[in-house]
Amino acid sequence: MTTATNEASDYAAMAGSPFRTSRRTVDTVRFRSMQTVRELQALTQECGSPNWDGYGASPVIPETLDLARRLAFALPFDIPLPSVGAEADGHLTFEWYEGPRNVLSLSVSPEGLLCYAAHIGQSKRSGTEPFNGRLPEDVVQIVRRLTGKRVLT
Repeated sequence: MTTATNEASDYAAMAGSPFRTSRRTVDTVRFRSMQTVRELQALTQECGSPNWDGYGASPVIPETLDLARRLAFALPFDIPLPSVGAEADGHLTFEWYEGPRNVLSLSVSPEGLLCYAAHIGQSKRSGTEPFNGRLPEDVVQIVRRLTGKRVLT
């Protein structure tokens, strides 16, 4: 296996894949994740300077990009890809938007914290979790509920 395949296999394993990772599966996971990574890299270039928004925003720093990149590879492959954005505090955001009352926003900080807030119908959920290489299970379940994916138990 090449280094890139080993890296993708590691990310697939971190994502909690219940399947044995074949080269094809690894390539699919890596290709899918790379779409999000490219968007994150473009955002970091665009928002990497102080005051990038004209209102005093903090820059997105390399540490934040690195954590967001790792998170992109840790996303379970059975959930839709999020849209990504930058916040004025320099954090990067992953968002799953299904409508005004069906949204999850997940913020990645350079300190390695994942802060999330969800609005699903009449329910609201929020929390902060350390990023340990995997998307927190609570967040996975929220995404699945939000997007209509079967909740695995």
